Amino acid sequence: MFSTVVQLYRLLGRPALLDDRIVYNGACTAEIRECIVKCRSLAERFGQLVEADETNGNIEVEFYLPTSESGRFHLDFISFVRATPTLGKGKLPENFYVIEDDWSTTDGIENSSYDSVKACCDLIDGLCGLVAVADRKSSTFHENIFFALPADENRKPKTFVLETKVDESILSLNLRHVKLVKLLSSAHNEHKIHLEERKLIFSSAIADVIELAGEEAVFPFILKHWDEVLQKYWQNLQAYVHGFSFDKVRTELAKAELEYGTKLSSVLSDMAGKMLALPVSFGALVLLDKAVAPIEVMSIAVGVLMVTLIFCGVLWNQKLNIQRLDNSLNITFDLFDKRLNTYPGNLQRLLTNTRKEISSQRKFLVMTLWFFLVLAVLPTLMMIGMFSYKWMPQLICFLFDF
Repeated sequence: MFSTVVQLYRLLGRPALLDDRIVYNGACTAEIRECIVKCRSLAERFGQLVEADETNGNIEVEFYLPTSESGRFHLDFISFVRATPTLGKGKLPENFYVIEDDWSTTDGIENSSYDSVKACCDLIDGLCGLVAVADRKSSTFHENIFFALPADENRKPKTFVLETKVDESILSLNLRHVKLVKLLSSAHNEHKIHLEERKLIFSSAIADVIELAGEEAVFPFILKHWDEVLQKYWQNLQAYVHGFSFDKVRTELAKAELEYGTKLSSVLSDMAGKMLALPVSFGALVLLDKAVAPIEVMSIAVGVLMVTLIFCGVLWNQKLNIQRLDNSLNITFDLFDKRLNTYPGNLQRLLTNTRKEISSQRKFLVMTLWFFLVLAVLPTLMMIGMFSYKWMPQLICFLFDF
């Protein structure tokens, strides 16, 4: 294993390398002896022990280091980045050792330079899954990722190609929230709500920053301005969420207004339909005026009184319906009023105008209700007046005679 090679190099005092070889001639310890035994059993891809002769407590060691994906030694992280072009494909070697830092991937210890390189590789891999079009085959050492800006009033639609060529500048970067890109591009999250919208918003944020690059190399420019990409993404996401939320409020508001208006209209229609029988009461007054026999007078009077009572009952029931609709509407608008300050100005004005229009419609309906109530009671009042001046004496005589 590669950790055994690193252990041997450290036990030998980290000697200078000669053409990817460890050459050592010096004292031999039990640890060195034990490590050499382990190296003899290593697979060839992890290096090759050519010579290990021990004489009088000294040992001569010659070990050819691995120079493949199985492991590699590098002078420093700059040499590592330059010698590993596959970083542009988002592929990070599993085993390597950096002499300057005396650090290996097998140590299990954090290293800031390694973290920067790993973040860059994760970002490249995430960006490929984020966009709809990515050319991953035409180049061996980098990806071609396509980003697009839609047209608006001030510009035509644009398409950008992001070539993920890396250099040693990635070592000084601190890429934040790379995990976010990985989550957006992960197949495990493909069924989450609004995922596609969030991916498009992030892609648009990257395209906005690419547009500012000018003649600079695009990928290093994006890495350098990664915080700006994140800022644009959060701003656009908030605008989208608020817009979605406000559209929902508008829909609910329109629905509440339509439903309340429809029910008020149905109350008016129902009331108007029943009030069509009201002229019968006034017609009965004409018959009452022409009636001679006391039995005719009593019959018509009772009929007029019954019609008045029925109309008053109908109108009272409609008043209860209006009150019930008011309670339902108030509950709905109370929910809107609690969040009124969080809505944009146009939505606040829409809510205020809606309340005014509904209030106007309600006032008109109440006035109509009182008007019909007066009309419903008027025949009875007129009948009472007629009784007082015309038939009361006759009715009294009739009752005494009876």
